[in-house]
Amino acid sequence: MKELIKAIAMAYVEYTAPLVYLIEKITESSLAGNRILPEQLEEFVDESSASTFTIFPQHALLSSVRDTDMGTSDPPSLQFVHHVIDENVLVLLRDNMARAVSRLIRNYENSGGDQQVIDAAVNRASRAICIELSRIRKLNRGLLPHPDLKELWDKYSCRDESAVLDLM
Repeated sequence: MKELIKAIAMAYVEYTAPLVYLIEKITESSLAGNRILPEQLEEFVDESSASTFTIFPQHALLSSVRDTDMGTSDPPSLQFVHHVIDENVLVLLRDNMARAVSRLIRNYENSGGDQQVIDAAVNRASRAICIELSRIRKLNRGLLPHPDLKELWDKYSCRDESAVLDLM
């Protein structure tokens, strides 16, 4: 079970990596008073998208869980895994993070260098991470099931988010 939860957490960390890296680069650039070129934004996303995790074992672990495995007396950790799988949460997380990256790039490029617009775009991107972490917490009885997720929660000063993520 620990391996399954770790696989889910690592998938989430991997899906958020491009957005986290982009937020960091834009913030560093803003603090230094520099402007990032559009080509650099895409390079940052490519750099951060290089997987550092082995996905095959995750898919193997997740595919080993069957609906018939879950009973009413299953521990919360197994119920969490089933919620993530049954509701296709990992796919939703991946897609929402990809849209958040696209939106942040688009907003940054359209900001015209206006620092307030850039700050608002970075805040919106950070909120996207918090919303998805809140989804994981909700599915896991209010807890984040892995230290890496807790670290992201603290890093972005998250609190429970109930709003639906608008990434259009």
